[in-house]
Amino acid sequence: MAALEDRYNDETLVRFTYAERAQLRVLHQQQDAKFEEIAGLLATELGLSEADARAEAEVAIETWDEEIETENVSSPANPGLQKLLSEFFTITNDIANIRDDMIAREFG
Repeated sequence: MAALEDRYNDETLVRFTYAERAQLRVLHQQQDAKFEEIAGLLATELGLSEADARAEAEVAIETWDEEIETENVSSPANPGLQKLLSEFFTITNDIANIRDDMIAREFG
């Protein structure tokens, strides 16, 4: 799990308020944990190694993201995976909202 300072450059990081940085730390930790849940589910259900499960989780997240962008979200055959992906993207949207608020405040 990457530290907040590893996710944002110094110039960007200082533009967030203290409260926003605290929220981002928590949200990124939650996002990392959710990724691990997705990979763990795929490893268990598909009998994949850890590395293969992580790669498959990346593909599932990317596919879900593309479907959301095109408003063509299909239900994966696995409702447990669908739930985890939905939760992952809720966290992702919360992170994006904080970044958008900072950008609006800093750059008008």
